[in-house]
Amino acid sequence: MSSFYPGEIYDEAWLYKCVSANSIIKKSEFLYYKCPESQGQRLNLSKRKKFTIMEGLILYKILGKRKVATESNAFWSRIVENNKLPERSTESLKKFWQTHENKTQEEFLCESIYNKVDFCLSFKEIPHCEELESKLRGTDGHVFERLEMA
Repeated sequence: MSSFYPGEIYDEAWLYKCVSANSIIKKSEFLYYKCPESQGQRLNLSKRKKFTIMEGLILYKILGKRKVATESNAFWSRIVENNKLPERSTESLKKFWQTHENKTQEEFLCESIYNKVDFCLSFKEIPHCEELESKLRGTDGHVFERLEMA
C-alpha cells in the first residue's frame, strides 16, 4: 500500500452512492484502508516551496476571524499534527501567516492571482482563472489597482 499518501482511503463506491443519493452520505462504511504515516508516500516539498493558493485558503479557513500570528506554538503544532497542510512545518505556517495576517481572504486571493501563485500542489493554474479574475476585479478591483501601481 505504499502507493498511497498517509491517511484514510475510501472505496469509490462511496462516490457513486453520494451521486445516486444526490447528497453526501456517511463514508465510514466505505473505509478501505488507513495508510500509516510510516508506509505512505511523501510529497517531498522543499523547504523553499511557496505556499499554494489552496494552502493559503485552508489557513484562512482554520484561523477564521483570528487574524493574529501570535497564536501559541501549540496552536500551530496542532495544525501540523492533524496534517491539515501536509509536510508544512510549524515555522513555515507561522512565517506564511505573519506575512498575510493583515490581509483579507479576498486580498490574498487577488494578490495570488496577480502574482501567478500555484493553485495547488497538483495544478499550477486555477481552472477558469480568467473568469474568476474578472469577477474579483469587479468586486475587489482596488486590490488589483494597488498591485498594478506598485
